[in-house]
Amino acid sequence: AILVTPPPGFEVSTDNINFSPTATVGAAGTIAPTTVYIRLSQTTNAGSYSGNIVLSSNGATSVNVATANSTVNPAPLTITANNVDKPFGTVLTGGPGSTAFSPFGLQNNETIGSVTITYGAGAAATDPRGFYPGAVTASNATGGTFNQSNYTISYVRGGITGIVPSAITATGTPSMSHGRRSSGVR
Repeated sequence: AILVTPPPGFEVSTDNINFSPTATVGAAGTIAPTTVYIRLSQTTNAGSYSGNIVLSSNGATSVNVATANSTVNPAPLTITANNVDKPFGTVLTGGPGSTAFSPFGLQNNETIGSVTITYGAGAAATDPRGFYPGAVTASNATGGTFNQSNYTISYVRGGITGIVPSAITATGTPSMSHGRRSSGVR
């Protein structure tokens, strides 16, 4: 049998469907011509890859077959800051560790742990009610399982909506006590 071992970052297959880190072709004796497929692995990090495919067998000298230079480009990733409703009189303060964002474009079921959020116009306690577009900025995605170098990251700003808190409504009959005073006039 011949063991086919691709260079790091690649995987190999004999049916162009099932790929793995190595493949075995044939068994003992004369081996029929077999097509072998090679590709960059789905989880290979962004970068340039090349090297030799090594064909080895017990009792035989290994043969090296050069691969073509191949490149994995960073994938596009968009991180959108969530819009925020802010009651009048409250203050929004940002900082690292926020999960108030939505990612689009993560590969291989990867995750992002958190981002840094910065608030602009509309975040102060005295800012009037209304919509403040682009006032929520996400940056510095970190944590989770993703590797930043595998992505070209774009950040999209969110907005702040300043709202007036709901009015408090009381129901029922007020209780009043009336004391009688004598005026001296009858």
